[in-house]
Amino acid sequence: MIVNYNSLDDVLRCVKSLRTVAEVREIFVLDNASPGGDAKHLSCISEIDRRVRVGTTDRNIGFGAGVNQAVTSLTSNWTHLWILNPDSIFVEGSLSRTLEWMAGCSVSICSPLVLGPGPDYRVWFVGGEIDLKRGVCTHEGFGDYPPPAAHTDGWTTNFVSGAACIVTRSAWMALNGFRDDLFLYWEDADLSYRARELGMNLGVSSALSVSHEENGSSRVGSGKSPVFYYYVSRNRVLLIREHNRRLGLILWRSYASSYFVRLVASALLKQSAFTPNCLQAVAKGAVDGLRGRYGPRS
Repeated sequence: MIVNYNSLDDVLRCVKSLRTVAEVREIFVLDNASPGGDAKHLSCISEIDRRVRVGTTDRNIGFGAGVNQAVTSLTSNWTHLWILNPDSIFVEGSLSRTLEWMAGCSVSICSPLVLGPGPDYRVWFVGGEIDLKRGVCTHEGFGDYPPPAAHTDGWTTNFVSGAACIVTRSAWMALNGFRDDLFLYWEDADLSYRARELGMNLGVSSALSVSHEENGSSRVGSGKSPVFYYYVSRNRVLLIREHNRRLGLILWRSYASSYFVRLVASALLKQSAFTPNCLQAVAKGAVDGLRGRYGPRS
């Protein structure tokens, strides 16, 4: 399951890698009204592999809503949903072994080992922590090399990244899919939180690995765009609002005095594409989050 927005080259690479995984019964690509006419090019993929199907929307409805809509279009009697970002590529491993481990350990939502782009494949996600009261999600071992050795088939975690997560059918139905009012980013944090509230187990499988080039559909050159900074900033504040009664104190301590500074400082140090527009997007996102504005930005 892939939701595409203006990431044609990434999707083509992703689908090409998935075609080597025999256990995948259906590959559904939903084009989220990409302005460049991606849908027309994507439709050619289905002529190469019968498992590939392409759907479209008449407007950009966001990531969560896009996945939810795509699920309703699946034709196979699926038992597991593998949701991949367009910029994720299957590297190696066994999907069957991963599904067996999930069943044996009663894991409802699972991530493969998610590595950064090759050739060195540094760690991008191998587990994480989530605290929505402070609006914090962490990736354990981010940037480490080499990736952790596979001493077991997998391990449990408190947070699963949405970059390449596998969800059982029963869990998806119980959770009613992703929220669609966040539009973009933090949907995986919310899904992980709701799953844990229902007593579901989350895990990481060492039997499967993908590579991931972060923010494929919201990047500018080698950096992240104002779109990224707006939604990351806004949705974090929205979730803090939802999970805290002492809103003013929590926001001051965790957002204004910490996250805002770290986000801007990190971008200034690491990204040549961070512009005054990005800084403005961070600020506007924070304000819209405080005002409780959901959905696509106006």
